Amino acid sequence: MRAFLSRAWNYWPWILLAVVVSRLFAAVFLGAVEIRNDSGIPVRLAGDPAYLDYGLYLSASGSAWAELGRPLTFTFLMIDDPAKSLSWLSLQQIKPGPILPMLIGTFDYQQNRSWLAGGYLIAGGILGLVWAWGLAQRGVGVIGQLIAALFPSLIYYSFLVSTDLLYAVVLAALFLGCVSVLSKGGRYYWLVVVTMLLALATRPNALALIAAIALIPLFRKETNAFRVFWIAAWGFVGLYAFVYYLPYYFVHDSNADRTHYWGIYPSEYYSGLFHGLPTWLDKGISVGLLAVSKVLHASGIRPSYAGLDLWLVIARAIPGLLFLPGMIYGLAKASRFERVFMLCFLVPVFVGAAQERYLLPLTPLLMFWAFYFYRDLGVRVGVLKRPSQ
Repeated sequence: MRAFLSRAWNYWPWILLAVVVSRLFAAVFLGAVEIRNDSGIPVRLAGDPAYLDYGLYLSASGSAWAELGRPLTFTFLMIDDPAKSLSWLSLQQIKPGPILPMLIGTFDYQQNRSWLAGGYLIAGGILGLVWAWGLAQRGVGVIGQLIAALFPSLIYYSFLVSTDLLYAVVLAALFLGCVSVLSKGGRYYWLVVVTMLLALATRPNALALIAAIALIPLFRKETNAFRVFWIAAWGFVGLYAFVYYLPYYFVHDSNADRTHYWGIYPSEYYSGLFHGLPTWLDKGISVGLLAVSKVLHASGIRPSYAGLDLWLVIARAIPGLLFLPGMIYGLAKASRFERVFMLCFLVPVFVGAAQERYLLPLTPLLMFWAFYFYRDLGVRVGVLKRPSQ
């Protein structure tokens, strides 16, 4: 177990080699063997976009930043006529985060997929190295580092030009900025500001992290004036981004209601599944089961929505052996800020549709706490010796 949980970054050249070889192997393998995802689209390097939302990002690629003034227009309408402003907002065009549409347009991805697809593959490899390095700094040994660098879902999403990998890269930088502020001083606040704004421009569910970012000064010795300013500033940013993304949420909310868990829709859970019980108990148990089901689905422990081969369903579920204990142990054992960060990150999983791709940015944290869970479990059952302090 020492190889999992002993501090060492001495083997980074071998980890780098493993990252390069694994990505090259995956590119060749996906080019030779047709692997279809849940959307029924083959996944391969520089192939056709293998997800259903691509059309939305493509349509916004020519005007990625055009609607950033929408919240200001809404505010003026709100002052003049509140009812009319809400009606106007509900009719606005759905706009995704502008970062991916900008990349699609800048690299002319629709006509030439190679440049952006290659950039994603390289970014995924670098992110794997960053994950491994981050775990090494927290005492995880070379085997744990290799698991992070070669994590299958990270490799998989490196072949999809979507927001999944993009968001994971931005959040890695955001978390690094947060840790730097908390451990090294306020001179790193700029990194938190830049990466949080990039996260908001990448995915709407970054809104949930604003609460964690706004609370950072409370975990440091800062003046009350700075704390008030920081919290108020992020409150304004959050409100602005919320108005910008509200039309997107209207559609996403309806999609979440159409996502079933074990063949049962959220509305059925909310109505209660055990009608022989008292109403309060029926609904309490049913909503609890929905929450558990969402956690399992987000961990990859779920059936396929599109008839995937059984071996792919099993391969997707294996990370749940890390995600589930990592989530539980992390929320119980992590620092106060880390717990707040994890809880805020998980809010969209419980509010909206739950899929394993949403946990990709949180993978190194969940992995870290999963390793410690299994180490402590091994000590408790007598398989491992308690590590010396």
